[in-house]
Amino acid sequence: MTQEVQESFDLLVNAANALDAEKYFSFIDSDKFVGLGADGSNWNSVEELRAMIVPGFNMVKEIKLLEFTNVKISVIDKNTAVLVNEYQQSMILANGELAEGAGGGTQVWSKASGNWLLVSISASAKR
Repeated sequence: MTQEVQESFDLLVNAANALDAEKYFSFIDSDKFVGLGADGSNWNSVEELRAMIVPGFNMVKEIKLLEFTNVKISVIDKNTAVLVNEYQQSMILANGELAEGAGGGTQVWSKASGNWLLVSISASAKR
C-alpha cells in the first residue's frame, strides 16, 4: 500500500510541475476534502482550495525546482494513509520575478473510492 500511495503522490507532484490544475485536482476527493493552509486558514471544501491553486498556477511561467524530501508514508489501514514531507520550490512568475519557498506538508490519502485520493492537506512554511 505504501508504494501505491507513493505512486499517487508522484503523479500529483508531476501535475504540479506541469501546472496542470485539472490533473492535480483529479487526485483530490472533492466530496470529502478539507485542509489547512500555511497561513492557518481552513479550506472547508475543494472549491476553496481550487480558488487558491488555479490562480497560483496561472501566475507561474516556469517551475525551476519542486523537490520533496523527507517523505514518510504511514499506512493506517487498507483505506487510509498519512504522508508527511518537506519541500523546496523555485519558480519564475509570469511577470519574470523569481519566487522561492520551502516548508512541509501533511496529506491524508483515502482509498475508500477505489483509488488513492487526497481527503486532507495541511501545509506549513519554513522561514
